Amino acid sequence: MNDDIHITPYIAAAVDNELRKIIVDNGKKVTLNKREFFLKQGTINSFVYVHSGLLGRIRDTPLEFKQTHLEIIPAGRVANFLNFFSPGKARISIQALRNSEIYLTPYKTVYAIMENDRRIAHEFEQMYGANMETALRSCYCNFIFSCESRLISLFRAMIRNYGIMPDGNGWMLLPYKLTREEYSQIIFSSLLTLDNILLQWKKEGVYKKAKEGSYIHQSLPLRSIAYAP
Repeated sequence: MNDDIHITPYIAAAVDNELRKIIVDNGKKVTLNKREFFLKQGTINSFVYVHSGLLGRIRDTPLEFKQTHLEIIPAGRVANFLNFFSPGKARISIQALRNSEIYLTPYKTVYAIMENDRRIAHEFEQMYGANMETALRSCYCNFIFSCESRLISLFRAMIRNYGIMPDGNGWMLLPYKLTREEYSQIIFSSLLTLDNILLQWKKEGVYKKAKEGSYIHQSLPLRSIAYAP
């Protein structure tokens, strides 16, 4: 039921300028407005470089245990939206959670470059191989879980994606500096539900806000995940 290789795209940090340049130079630039859907159904079979903004990919799979969830792909990441592991008739939507600028390069174009240049092929393989653990467990939340558990799951993925370590007092600064509306949209909850969860965590001393962003205590991601009622 939680076979992540079937439900999460390969996502890697675009740290190599040469590889990022290949995606950008050979791709199509697409500008998306906030909340605009880029793809309403199907797969795009492309490498995607998120130049700015934040994308969300929603997938609803018709499995015995419904796995509807949303993954987020932040700026500076390359996502591999290929249809290698799609289970059955998955319904997919890609939405801009913020105003976004992306570059799309068809997989055939990238593979042709890799076939003609073994060094480039090796670098692509190294990039994805080095990020496999992060990629297969990237920022997603599974909707069989309660809203609170989805938010914990999202926080777990965010700190794991960036390798964030706690400070001397056990606090971790969350990446992306998401707004209340964005958190609510990502975990598919109302603002009231989100505010109630965060208020309770604040009372428990495991969540706090500061000028530089939101902090969670290292004990919060260790909490058990509960299924939705």
